[in-house]
Amino acid sequence: MSSILKCAILMFVTISSVDCNAQRIVFLTHSVGSGLYKEGQIKEWFTKYNSDNGKDILIDRRSYPAEPYPWDNDPYDYWNNWLNGKCVNECFTHMLENYDIVIMKHCYTAAKIEEDINAPDITSNRKSLENYKLQYRAIRNLLDANPKTKFIVFTLTPRHRLRTNAAEADRAKQFAEWVKNEWLQEDGKKHDNIFIFDFWNLIAETDPTPENGAVNCIRYEYEKNHSSDNSHPNLLANETAAPIFARFILNTIESRESIPVAGISVTVTGEGAAIPTDKGTLQLNATITPGDASDNSVTWSVQNGTGEASISPSGLVSAISNGTVTARATANDGSGVYGTLDVIITNQSISVTGITVTAEGGATTITTNSMLQLHAEITPAGASDKSVAWSVENETGQARITPEGLLTAISAGDIIAKATSMDGSDISGILKIKIGNQLPTGIDPEMPEAASINISPSAITIEMNKNTPYERISIYTITGSPVLIHQIKTLNEIVGVDQLLPGIYILVLSGKGEILTKKMVLQ
Repeated sequence: MSSILKCAILMFVTISSVDCNAQRIVFLTHSVGSGLYKEGQIKEWFTKYNSDNGKDILIDRRSYPAEPYPWDNDPYDYWNNWLNGKCVNECFTHMLENYDIVIMKHCYTAAKIEEDINAPDITSNRKSLENYKLQYRAIRNLLDANPKTKFIVFTLTPRHRLRTNAAEADRAKQFAEWVKNEWLQEDGKKHDNIFIFDFWNLIAETDPTPENGAVNCIRYEYEKNHSSDNSHPNLLANETAAPIFARFILNTIESRESIPVAGISVTVTGEGAAIPTDKGTLQLNATITPGDASDNSVTWSVQNGTGEASISPSGLVSAISNGTVTARATANDGSGVYGTLDVIITNQSISVTGITVTAEGGATTITTNSMLQLHAEITPAGASDKSVAWSVENETGQARITPEGLLTAISAGDIIAKATSMDGSDISGILKIKIGNQLPTGIDPEMPEAASINISPSAITIEMNKNTPYERISIYTITGSPVLIHQIKTLNEIVGVDQLLPGIYILVLSGKGEILTKKMVLQ
């Protein structure tokens, strides 16, 4: 299998200190880096930047380390290639000679860190904190030896919660924090040509007790699949991280003295973090500390919780459905710092998206002069207005229908019953029904019929044989309003009707696609 299909990246960015208008960048990537590059549209981002600013920044993407070297790109593999003489293709000196920007990021597999055994060995490919640190210190010395080149080093990529455990994930966090906070400080020297891009804090879950997901794993909303252990970041993660990374590259190219963002406070314009009006909006603001941070821009995103919303690049939240959402402002300087704010959404109108029309007992045929009760099932279940308007399209047959959905057959043939939503969404559902010829008894002789139906002022007694398909008794007024629905449980069923006023009613037996209609008079 080609290396480009493997899941790994180690990106180093080398930048020449001369002529900032002409910069050559190489991404040394496998599948995770490919996702960031393609789905994040990094090349397109720089194409637009060049056009808008008269720059000439060229980006080339490579699979690295390339075959025949194994696809692994853990700290050991870059030490092995660049310092231990095992490089086969495009070695470190080649990168320096041919590119101004070379970028360093490991695959998520590097986050599978084992427990230390108190035997650190720079030549070992065992994934442990003690070995990683030795290899990184050696890499740091190599980068220091090339002071005319600048290097950007990514922190680790967290793994999917289903592909790791708490101890392993905690060790991955420890290494990410060590690279960010100690690697360049521990020897007391300056490393002005090395910059840290904190990818870990951009996509890792930092809440120790998150509602979804797991701490020190890839954030739940950035999982490619919630039920499998695929640790590749999803489209949302790549689209969120890519522009932040691109701006970080620009800061490095332009040799800015970087003052990182230390904190972000998210506040609202107005009173209360709530949207109480239908399709309402709420403007959010991000306050950066310190005030003189080199890059005080942020990228806005929203995590849907019990509610749903969208957010604009300027921080305007637009309500979609009731509940709570979490808005997040992430620093664009690569520090990984972010601030959040929960927004409560109420009084949203939820439109109908679908209607399914069914008939009493699942019937799709009736006889002329018979009646059939129809039902409309609305989706979603939480739709604000579930009312429907009933209508009939007469094709070869003829029928009429009441506002309550009671269909009366008039002449034989096909008709279409239709239920249309009343909430303005104009959603409808239909059911095609075949009307048979009128029978003198009102009973289809091909249907197994009840043995007898006896009606008294206080009860209806129905005696049926074991082959009778009927499962429900429904009684309607002569105008089609339902007054009683009763499930049949025995072959000798007694239904009390003493609560009904004297008059003429329609008795309907239905079940298993069959229906029998009979007029009855209560004295």
